[in-house]
Amino acid sequence: MCNFDKAWIGKCRKETVEGEHYCEEHLQVKCEVCGEQATHTCPEASSLVCGTPLCDKKECRDNHRCI
Repeated sequence: MCNFDKAWIGKCRKETVEGEHYCEEHLQVKCEVCGEQATHTCPEASSLVCGTPLCDKKECRDNHRCI
């Protein structure tokens, strides 16, 4: 199963690409801050969920600003 975590939805349930941790769709998603593999979307919400793709690096989480 794909390791990508969709904000307010949960883990993706698609099959992974052979030898990878993500499905074909999420293997293409890059962190908006650093450009590396995104692992999840931002869960911050006001009237809508932010949803920005991010990796697990602390500095990327800290430098991301929800608009």
